[in-house]
Amino acid sequence: MGHKALIVESPTKAKTIARYLGKEFKVVSTVGHIRDLPKSSLGVDVDKNFEPEYQNIRGKAKTIKALKDAIKDADEIYLATDPDREGEAIAWHVAQILRKPVKRVEYQEVTKKAVLEALKNPHDINAALVDAYQARRVLDRLVGYQISPLMWRKIKPGLSAGRVQSVAVRLICEREEEIRSFNREEYWNFEADFSRGSDSFSAALVRIGDQRISRPSEEHRREEESSSGEGGRSVIIRSQEEADRLVADARAQSYNVSDISSRKHTRRPAPPFITSTLQQDAARRFGWSGKRSMRIAQQLYEGIDLGSGPEGLITYMRTDSVRVNPAAIDDARGLIAGRFGQAHLPEKPNYYKSKKDAQDAHEAIRPTSAERSPEALARFLNEDQMRLYRLIWQRFIASQMKPAEFETHSIEITGGLYTFRLSSTNTLFKGFLEVYGDARNESEQPELPPLSANEGVNLEELRPTQHFTKPPPRYTDASLIKAMEEYGIGRPSTYASIIDTIIFRNYVVRVQKQFQPTEWGFVTTEMMEHYFPEIVDVGFTRDMEGKLDEVEDGKMDWRNVLGNFYQPFKSKVDAAGEEKKYFKAKPQETEHSCDKCGSVMLLRHGKFGRFLSCSAYPECSNIKNIDEKGNIIDRPVSEAGQKVDYPCPKCGKELSVKVSRWGTKFIGCSGYPKCDYTSELQTKCPKCQGELHKKRLPNRRVILVCGNNEKPDGEKVGNCDFVLWGKPLLEKCEKCGFWLAEQKIKGTDRFRRYCSNAICDNHKGIFTDEDKEEEGAAVSAESAEE
Repeated sequence: MGHKALIVESPTKAKTIARYLGKEFKVVSTVGHIRDLPKSSLGVDVDKNFEPEYQNIRGKAKTIKALKDAIKDADEIYLATDPDREGEAIAWHVAQILRKPVKRVEYQEVTKKAVLEALKNPHDINAALVDAYQARRVLDRLVGYQISPLMWRKIKPGLSAGRVQSVAVRLICEREEEIRSFNREEYWNFEADFSRGSDSFSAALVRIGDQRISRPSEEHRREEESSSGEGGRSVIIRSQEEADRLVADARAQSYNVSDISSRKHTRRPAPPFITSTLQQDAARRFGWSGKRSMRIAQQLYEGIDLGSGPEGLITYMRTDSVRVNPAAIDDARGLIAGRFGQAHLPEKPNYYKSKKDAQDAHEAIRPTSAERSPEALARFLNEDQMRLYRLIWQRFIASQMKPAEFETHSIEITGGLYTFRLSSTNTLFKGFLEVYGDARNESEQPELPPLSANEGVNLEELRPTQHFTKPPPRYTDASLIKAMEEYGIGRPSTYASIIDTIIFRNYVVRVQKQFQPTEWGFVTTEMMEHYFPEIVDVGFTRDMEGKLDEVEDGKMDWRNVLGNFYQPFKSKVDAAGEEKKYFKAKPQETEHSCDKCGSVMLLRHGKFGRFLSCSAYPECSNIKNIDEKGNIIDRPVSEAGQKVDYPCPKCGKELSVKVSRWGTKFIGCSGYPKCDYTSELQTKCPKCQGELHKKRLPNRRVILVCGNNEKPDGEKVGNCDFVLWGKPLLEKCEKCGFWLAEQKIKGTDRFRRYCSNAICDNHKGIFTDEDKEEEGAAVSAESAEE
């Protein structure tokens, strides 16, 4: 008798579902995509109506064989990949390889109930969803594989372009240009100390006559507001002379209480998370990248071992809808009534409206069971899983609670033309804030003094404070994701990968959790705006995403979408190729001067982070390492210039240690470029003094191994187990005498220095007092923001 086979794309999900289905099913995983367009060619036959030329991905032969073995005697084959375009495409490719009748099943959460219910309602593969996937895949391939070679000729080899990533880079470059061209403006604020009897209190100047005290960034907006109520004309104090005259005049006035008012207001809970808001909140609260947030969310979705086996803890995490299953709402309301009382439960469930352009294919991100509180799961989750699950659980429970209620009391004090105001906001009812609060919570404030209308008060001190306007802030993970969502750049499932790609390709760097464009980001954006302004136009990208959504809904043919785009695009590519115009990266000048020749130092971005180089190159080749704040640091990363104790065998000049563009150390002649002598930097094993040599691992990573363990050809010759994973430094550990090495901390410009001796206390890392201060400041800032 045969069995049933169920195919998913994740080994973790396969393990979770296998527990639900028992021995009747064989559950196997594709481990992601198994077919794709070829890497070495365009892979799209434009003349045959954009026919994709899919092929099995290299390295997937064993996976495909396992799939075929699993279905060999199967009576029924179910494809249970993720319920989105990527998942539908994986299911479609699997069906093409297996060449057998298959059934498609979908579920929003990896729970036994959801999976069994899905198996009762199988359907065919959604052809429209597959077409939307193909349209996006082919479109991105046409753009990337035809513009990138153009960049190689006009800028430098190795660069690449992307339909969506280029728009994201443009946003970051435009913000950086705003910051560089920003002219700060001076303005002044005023705070007064008043007293009445034994009471003393402070108030801020808010009005001069009928003009509101404002600042330059608000001036235009204020002028457009109505002249009644809180709007009206505004005035800005722009100099110390004006401030001094105002202080002298204000001190000569007599003051009394001109108005006492109070108002009540509420704050509604936020809807449950969607992909973008989850990534934004995790970035604000934890400092996480979008990629990290989605990786942890994927783990919670696919299943965590809770002792009796793995269980899916949250619903599908790639969604743009705030819709929630009515059964899940009932569970949340039951928990609220039991844990927080009826006072926190609204009469009717809270419902939220998704954005107008939302696909609404999946419900919001929520826990699969409201009864699984974070405290109950604490012993099963690691630290990151616990933090993200708590965030998702709290947000969902809070979304079904009553609003928080506040009361704000205000007192205005007037003397002549000058009106000062002091306010205090108190919480009347915490409501959903019992569960989910954030940095915007209105905290308790001191009570106002017991004053009466028209009561006189004494002005004790008036303090003018000088301020300057600040440039717009650089994008962070949270603000960039928000901008991409607002402009329609990409879709929820692509935000994290877009950011990861532009960092990996060195178009932007993340410095102190903010994105800064490199010179390569600027020059590629310049070229794209010159030749392909519509590709990097936000409106074009948004419209294209809308067309892809229409393909998914079956309203448009995906080949027509590509046809309408391709012909004008190809004409521009050909015209750009014929134009003899080239683009050169322009490194940013800094305030530092070269300590060798006095020239200006330029900020550059290399494979291993930011550094300063002399603008007089090649006459002067001085370079300096810098920290995240741009300060020059004396860090022995390259040991560039360190002398070798024997002369060049080719010309007799001095030899020194040099570093290639890829970070590899070698010995080079000081007579370069007239003398091109180079040799490998021979290093000794600190354990046995054997010669170290490079070894390339299957994942293409290069490590150093001892020659007394194996030869460069792989032959085993000894038992020395010394391995060096990082870059060796010509410096020894103070504790044990072994070499120090360093590794770049992923996603930053910082390096971790450590001892290569695995049993040394310094093996986990050597941190300076400055490193510890920065780390402590970062933690304190995150805590304050929370």
